Amino acid sequence: MDQRSLQWRVGVVVLSALLLTGILIVRFSEVPTPFQTARPLKIRFPQAPGVTEGTPVRKSGLLIGRVTRVDFIPGSSDVIVTLEVTNPDADLRQNEVCRIRATLLGDATLEFVLRESGEGADKSLFEIADADQPLEGLVVGNPLDILSTVETDLRGTLTSVSGAGEEIEKLAANINRLLEGDDDQRLNQLMNKTETALENFNTAMIDVHELLGDQDLQRDLKTSIAELPELVKNVDQAVSSVQSAMTRAENNLENLEGLTQPLGERGEEIAEKLDGALSDFEAVMSQLAEFTEGINSSEGTLGQLINNPELYNQIAAAAERINRITADLQPTIKSLEVFADKIARDPSQLGVSGAIRRGDRTKFTNFPEVQPPPLDWREPPERHSERPSEGQVAPPWR
Repeated sequence: MDQRSLQWRVGVVVLSALLLTGILIVRFSEVPTPFQTARPLKIRFPQAPGVTEGTPVRKSGLLIGRVTRVDFIPGSSDVIVTLEVTNPDADLRQNEVCRIRATLLGDATLEFVLRESGEGADKSLFEIADADQPLEGLVVGNPLDILSTVETDLRGTLTSVSGAGEEIEKLAANINRLLEGDDDQRLNQLMNKTETALENFNTAMIDVHELLGDQDLQRDLKTSIAELPELVKNVDQAVSSVQSAMTRAENNLENLEGLTQPLGERGEEIAEKLDGALSDFEAVMSQLAEFTEGINSSEGTLGQLINNPELYNQIAAAAERINRITADLQPTIKSLEVFADKIARDPSQLGVSGAIRRGDRTKFTNFPEVQPPPLDWREPPERHSERPSEGQVAPPWR
């Protein structure tokens, strides 16, 4: 009984260990499980060094899928890599690109990284459903290839250093030959020239010391240095003024462009209108010339009036006669006014009787005796305020 209990306990422990091992393998291994939902995706690369079926695909260092197939593109040297994204939380965005990165041992990894130079800043998700449309990918240089390039550049650098060493060796040989040779005269000349140069340099330094040692010069130099910030400030203000003037000039040019652009667009129409206006002006000038020519001609009315003194004298004489006749008619007109007034006051003078009474001698004879005549503006209203009663005869009104 104890043996069977021991075997049962050992079996439970073994099964528990196997179950725990399977859970750990599924949780931490890169082996796909049948419960994962894979999203297919195709990416086009110029080359795919080290990429095979099962190559891991990562994003931010986490495994999100694996490569399922690598094929050539017909008629091109590029390759198409088909992968499956198994991580449901891996959101692939428009500002990310897939690149192939190889290690020193030749192992390749596909990883999604941000695009360089801000290309494709849209953060929207990829449309993974369209698996037949391949995306563009990048290939990072292999470290071994980089070492090969560095080796080539290093070989050229070493060659240049070797050439420089040979030149230095030649220079040292020339110096040794100059110092160890028998040409003492050339060496003495070189030493004399060096001594002269040092003396000249010493003299120049003495002059500089005397110049800088002057108290007035030092005071002026200090004053100039103290005024230097103010000078820089004035220069900045001048530059700001120039910039403001340039800005205003640019604005004026923009405004002028806004004025001239419509004129340029309507240039043909404006030219046609100007041509028509010039044609009309030319016609007016032609008519004015004809009118002036007619005036200057002695055959026209104005020409006769200007050029014929006899016609002018006749017109002047006729005007004088008209003035004389008008002056002579003035008494006649006055007499007619008086005659008309008399006839209006007493029409019986013309032989008309019974229309009005003869004894009134007024212009208002048609009013009955009981009705007073209308008010006259030359008489006060008190005279007409008292009207006669009915049946009473009103006095005659003058």
